[in-house]
Amino acid sequence: KLRAEWKNSFTLSRTYDPDFRSTSISITNPNNPTINRGDGAGIRRFWRDLNEFNENLKIDFTLPYGKSNKFQFGAMGIYKDREFEVDSYLLDATTRSGVPLDPNYFLRDENIWTADGQRGTYLEGNYEAPNNYEANSSVYAGYVMTEMTFEKLKATFGARVEKADMHYTGEDIFGTKFENDHTLDEINVLPSVNLVYGITETMNLRGSFGQTLARPSFKEKSAAQIYDPITRRFYNGNLDLNQTLINNYDLRWENFFVGGGGDMISLSLFYKEFDGHIELVSFDVAPDNVRPRNSGESFVYGVEFEFKKKLDFIAPSLSGLSFGTNVSLANSKVDLESVVVNETGLTEYESRKFNARSGEDVDKTRPMGGQSPYLINAYLNFADKESVMNANLSYNVQGESLFIIGVGAVPDIYTQPFHSLNFNIYRNFGAEKKHRITLRADNILKAEKKDLYKSYGDAEAIYSIFRPGRTFTFNYAF
Repeated sequence: KLRAEWKNSFTLSRTYDPDFRSTSISITNPNNPTINRGDGAGIRRFWRDLNEFNENLKIDFTLPYGKSNKFQFGAMGIYKDREFEVDSYLLDATTRSGVPLDPNYFLRDENIWTADGQRGTYLEGNYEAPNNYEANSSVYAGYVMTEMTFEKLKATFGARVEKADMHYTGEDIFGTKFENDHTLDEINVLPSVNLVYGITETMNLRGSFGQTLARPSFKEKSAAQIYDPITRRFYNGNLDLNQTLINNYDLRWENFFVGGGGDMISLSLFYKEFDGHIELVSFDVAPDNVRPRNSGESFVYGVEFEFKKKLDFIAPSLSGLSFGTNVSLANSKVDLESVVVNETGLTEYESRKFNARSGEDVDKTRPMGGQSPYLINAYLNFADKESVMNANLSYNVQGESLFIIGVGAVPDIYTQPFHSLNFNIYRNFGAEKKHRITLRADNILKAEKKDLYKSYGDAEAIYSIFRPGRTFTFNYAF
């Protein structure tokens, strides 16, 4: 009766940014434009290449026992290897001042450096050691669990053991070199229990507890200083990052309407405790530089409502229409006295008190980075009985959330709500309905994505703004 299932996936992936070019001319003195690097001016070109190898092996065993019980156990192994490198060059010129406001000027044939004239534009290497690194990680895990049924009560419980390792090869901005350094070495036992009580044939009450983990990515747990050519900002890795341990508590009532078809309504309560969740923080002397860090003790609790229903109960003519929504309300808190911001032991609460403005009252807590106070999803869908045509109108919005935590006198940065309204329709046609045309419209409201500086007693200021516009897509498939 023992059943075994196994899966293996092997992936090679590459992300390649070829020949990015940037020309910055300083007009501090409009009468004398320069390419002096001291002003931040200059001509730069770089090629960026990321290669990654992933291997994922999983095996599960199931052994039924009793009338409707089963025992499960299994193992898993994940190995990842990444190589990230940047080939960077600078173009300099013997004439750095009094230049025209024309990037093409420096690469005209007559302005290229020659051995005879000893003047003009020339190329020089700009190798930046922190922008090149290699890293690998492995996670080996095993689990045991059992599923038992007692009349109306169904219980699933067990535990998972994980052994995680990360290694890093590279160099930081101070010249410290790392040769396959062991940057993460953890063993964790993660218990979980899930109880389902059948109130009626269509109604359940669920309760669950489980421990989970969030580990830093290669980019986060690195010494790299990665330049984003779009925003002109730098992302700085942090080799001191630790993984986050999370306790999850959930209680859910759900009712599946008679007749099936996916109709349901549910109400959930949740509470999560985080030990050192990862957040983005700015630099006090360089606000356009950000880095991840562990942020002490925090928690989030809230409620979620979900509803899916076909509209044929209103009128038979609406049998192809269905409506669905889920709404989440959440409240999160970070204990600022548990967040250490520098090597002297200064806490975030002490830092905020020291940099408080006149009349500002500093709390000992703040929201978690990235946690929205509300989330709304809704859709209206039409599908005919023959599955020839399907149309869907969907809407999504998340509440204002803390994006980057300010350090020192630098204000916090908040991501503003983005009202996303999208429409998708497809139709199958032809012999055996093998042809399909699809029309999609994204961001119908032409919403903007904004991140704003916010500080006590001061007007909001734009950190970044992105206008994606509307996107229309037409597809044909056979």
